[in-house]
This record gives sequence, C-alpha cells and structure tokens, in this order.
Amino acid sequence: MSCCQTHMGMVMRPRAGMAGQVPILGGSGEMTIEMVLPATMHQVSRWQFEATGGSAAKGRQLPELEMEQYLVGGKMYMKMTDPATGKAGWMRLPWHVYCRPEPAVLEIHGT
Repeated sequence: MSCCQTHMGMVMRPRAGMAGQVPILGGSGEMTIEMVLPATMHQVSRWQFEATGGSAAKGRQLPELEMEQYLVGGKMYMKMTDPATGKAGWMRLPWHVYCRPEPAVLEIHGT
C-alpha cells in the first residue's frame, strides 16, 4: 500500500463582470490518498472556506466540506456532506467523470 498526504490552499475568484455579486472564496484543505496497486484507491479531503470580497459575504466562514472517495473494482464511489442539511450520502460516479483523458470542466453562469 502507498499513501500520501498533502495540504493545499486555493482562491476562487469570480469571472469578469461578476465581482461584487459573487464573493471570493479562499480556503485551505488537506487530502490523504491511500493506494493499493494496481486498481484500488481511498481518498479523504477536508476543506474550510471563507467568503470575502463581497459586502454581504465578507469574513463569512462556510461549513467544512468533507469528501471521501473509493475506487474499487473499476468503479468510483464518493461520499459528500450536504452543507444545507448536514447529511452525508454516497453516490457512484459515472465512468466518464473519472476516466476521461481530458479534464471535466464545469462552468456555472450567473443569471
């Protein structure tokens, strides 16, 4: 078994024209990955974000985000906690989400 742990920081900034409407999210997190080669993985990520840059969001601490993933038997399973309800749930991810050679990109447009 192989294991690695990392600590990360990130900043998510709104796209052009959305500044002031969408807060800047700054956060830090840690990720632990355990691999049993050739094809099994367990990953746990924990993130803490703070909203800044908007008048309503300035200094607002957001709930901690925790995500757990398993790759077993060629299938990827993910558990996330819904920050609105606090309830965690497991889902099986579709193959194309984790096995595509090009990155999956999700863009959210404001109205």
